[in-house]
Amino acid sequence: MAIAAAVVINAEMGKAKLPPIKIGELFRRLEKLELEQTVKVNRPKFSDLIDELIKIKSGPNGGVGMTELEPATKREWNEKLSHLKSYISIFNTVHEPEDLKRLITTEGINKAKRTRRPGKGKPWAPRTRFKTVHQK
Repeated sequence: MAIAAAVVINAEMGKAKLPPIKIGELFRRLEKLELEQTVKVNRPKFSDLIDELIKIKSGPNGGVGMTELEPATKREWNEKLSHLKSYISIFNTVHEPEDLKRLITTEGINKAKRTRRPGKGKPWAPRTRFKTVHQK
């Protein structure tokens, strides 16, 4: 089967006017490709990392100097990170940065709606979008 695959690959390489690949080189390339894919799959998901950060920030040492954050600050961290989680939680940390940037801004923040009254269901105000993007 491997020899048959090498024959097909070398036929295509010949059509492209490229030199043929030896079977040993073919197996090295396949091994490299499979290892790269395995590493990508085994990377942590953003949802796990965001949950861990929420847990740290909500804990007794989540603030500057290992101090506890105020309840309002904890709530704000939880809210902002929950928004981020809703945008990119299904992706691994090796996902393309440009796709993540697009998902967070164009698909996420720019299409976000208010969840409380007044104005429930209306898009976020420009100032809210700006604060969400530029939060420290």
